[in-house]
Amino acid sequence: MKKIGDLKNSFLCALKGLFLVINKERNFKIHIVVSIYVLYFSKYYNLKKIEYLILILTIALVMCLEIVNTVIENIVDYLSPKYSTFAKNTKDIAAGGVLVAAILAVIIGLILFLDIDIIIFIIRHIIFCFRNLILFLVSIILSVIFIKKNKY
Repeated sequence: MKKIGDLKNSFLCALKGLFLVINKERNFKIHIVVSIYVLYFSKYYNLKKIEYLILILTIALVMCLEIVNTVIENIVDYLSPKYSTFAKNTKDIAAGGVLVAAILAVIIGLILFLDIDIIIFIIRHIIFCFRNLILFLVSIILSVIFIKKNKY
């Protein structure tokens, strides 16, 4: 039987791994930023609970696959420091899994959010209110800085 301390240590290791991915992987940062914008702008839509559930599960799927892709890339790089067609193919296949999930996320996003009237309302809400425009532009600048910054 495991001790509580072991469980705590497991969570700490998992959090450390998550922070490593957030700090090191540009694509993961892009997923975070896009997810934040999607969740923020979803407030303008009258989504049902099941639609929010699908949205959140889709976001989690893409992020989890990005983490798995990172793990595969790290293992392949470690085991095959020199160029290898097998290593390249392995990494490409893992990246393809993320691509499939990202395409699925875009399709789900289009199904949930492709309402021209709401899109126009959101754009007007941002453009015609100076405060909203400044906040939106600042959020874009901060997002770009967050994505481009690497801590490791």
